[in-house]
Amino acid sequence: MVERWCMQSLPVVGFVVALAYGLMGEIFFQQASDLLLGTLSISFLFLIPVGVGALTVALASASWRSSWSYAVFAPWVACGLLGVAVLILSMEAWICVAMGLPLFFVMSSLGGVIMRWWFTRKQGGGNSSFLGMLLLMPLLFSPLEAQWQSPTVVREVKSAVLVAAPAEVVWAEFVTVPKIQPEEERFAWFQAAGLPHPVEARLDQPGIDGVRYASYDNGMKVIEPVQVWELYDRYRFGVLLDHENSQRTPLWSDVAGEHLQVEWVEYQIEPISSELVRLHLTSRYALTTPVNLYASAWVDFLLGDFQSYILDVVTGRAERAGILTSTGVGATLQID
Repeated sequence: MVERWCMQSLPVVGFVVALAYGLMGEIFFQQASDLLLGTLSISFLFLIPVGVGALTVALASASWRSSWSYAVFAPWVACGLLGVAVLILSMEAWICVAMGLPLFFVMSSLGGVIMRWWFTRKQGGGNSSFLGMLLLMPLLFSPLEAQWQSPTVVREVKSAVLVAAPAEVVWAEFVTVPKIQPEEERFAWFQAAGLPHPVEARLDQPGIDGVRYASYDNGMKVIEPVQVWELYDRYRFGVLLDHENSQRTPLWSDVAGEHLQVEWVEYQIEPISSELVRLHLTSRYALTTPVNLYASAWVDFLLGDFQSYILDVVTGRAERAGILTSTGVGATLQID
């Protein structure tokens, strides 16, 4: 009876049921995040979309189900609808949806192809049992996955920029960062992704015993103890979230501490001439997820975008300060 209804149904039925299955998977893995690995898991990111693709094909009419193109690409429609629904219901930040959709597209196509192959092979029956097995795979695999220790990878993101200013002028602009003004701001992907916007950073004392305190626009505070202090050359500090004085964005709450830890940040000045330097900015982080290879590509992109934003601010300030110093205005301002 079920198979006869499936044979006569229109493609829209598969999309609707696949959407419902995906939403139920999202809710389940979010609610079970304390016991399982949540939505940042193989069970959710790889097996839920297999079920989405399988449903899209299984609940289509025979004419649609026999098409390999439909099996490959129709599940993308269901995944796209799922992404839109998750955003409308505010279940995830948009960047989380953007990060997850490529995996959902690939794995849902795999589910559609598997289901299409099974229907061709088992035209006599048994389709409902096989579909049920595919749909239950995330639930059956997730308890096993929760017993495994996710691997940790340590990576460095490097950025560099040429600055037309002396080394000592450039140094002064990143050791302590006065409040960033509106005219210095620009569009940045890390902000659009829901990560906080840097406001200012102050250093309590120069030297290896110093501690820098950074503030962000959402109220987040970061404690940055100095690790390396080589005057006008190299400056490295650790990164510790001030839990007592911080508010977290949804994306930051998902990854900070549990999955992602920035170990240190380092500025290094490479002299080119007396009035030109290359400023390097490097961040080292540790990432612990079941999908490190994929997740690290996104972390590298967002962290690199953040570093470029900071370097733009430092460069603009240093070059303006360098011009004032070279014309003698800087000395007058200092006296005042």
